[in-house]
Amino acid sequence: MKLSKFIFAICGFLLAAMSTSCLSRLQTTGMANGWYDVKNPEQNLVGSKPIVRASDFTNLHLDSAKIQGSGQTIYTITGNVTDKEQWEKATQKAVGSYIGFIYDNRLVCAPRINSAVDNGRFMISFPLATPLEAAENVYANLISQQKDNPLGAWQRLTYKGKLPSTSGREAEYELTVKKFQNSGDGTFLLRLTENDNCIYYQGKLYTLKGSADNINDTVWQFIADDTAKTTFNFLVENDGNTLTELNEKLELPDNRQNHSLQLSARK
Repeated sequence: MKLSKFIFAICGFLLAAMSTSCLSRLQTTGMANGWYDVKNPEQNLVGSKPIVRASDFTNLHLDSAKIQGSGQTIYTITGNVTDKEQWEKATQKAVGSYIGFIYDNRLVCAPRINSAVDNGRFMISFPLATPLEAAENVYANLISQQKDNPLGAWQRLTYKGKLPSTSGREAEYELTVKKFQNSGDGTFLLRLTENDNCIYYQGKLYTLKGSADNINDTVWQFIADDTAKTTFNFLVENDGNTLTELNEKLELPDNRQNHSLQLSARK
């Protein structure tokens, strides 16, 4: 699937085209994060007042998709505005022209509006070169600006330890988990080192209720975004300070001590 077709597919309910003026620093500083009228996307000329401020966003979700044939990933944030009527009027006024999402005095994206949006929905599309961490930082900051934030603080947890590998040797694990304090879902990056050879996995974290040994256990399941969907299961213990490896049936190993990672950093 070509990039242009892909963008039309995921944005068709709102966007008719995407401007190429993305992540451009604006000359005006101190602008509130949010959606603005765009007078000229090529020159980054935007209105002085936001259509909708980021504090009026709700139901935010960070998503990603692979661009087939290129190996690249596009990141998007979808959500709703609290005032649907205001959003419909603003997008109706902007039909045939552009609106832009401003974050940290940068124009992140400037979609051309094809028709009024009456369901309160919007999508923020990041440029292809945007790394995951940058998209996550924007997402976390937008969540924190919501007037009613049930997810709590954004956390970055790092676990380290040595676990047995399939070769029979020990492998060093460095697992970084990024999630909201009150959310069971998140993302991860795992660096696995064995004999000076490093393998990296990244993907999504899901929280499961119950292991094979106890229906009340909390299990973190990490599913990598590789072709094989490589999966790692860990039992969460000691108030999140210890992760103990589980097999694919969510069973504990015979020697738990040799299959555990310890929390080494919390940010």
